Amino acid sequence: MPSAEADAYVRLTDPLLEGPSFANEPAVLLARTSDDSDRAVQLYTQVRGRRRKLLTEPKATPRRPERAPLVQASRARRRSA
Repeated sequence: MPSAEADAYVRLTDPLLEGPSFANEPAVLLARTSDDSDRAVQLYTQVRGRRRKLLTEPKATPRRPERAPLVQASRARRRSA
């Protein structure tokens, strides 16, 4: 956004944002009890811990796939012949 447009945007929106007051607005209840908010914090902590663990643990190296039984059987026949 060019500087002139940004200045015009600020001049237009700044008075609109400065004007409203929330002092007369009704209160909003975000959690019914402190137990609700405690439970939310516990769940958030669990999820955060799992994500951190997934992101910080080294990835397991893939195992070599086992040989198919048919390949093993054919090799055993060759050895016995």
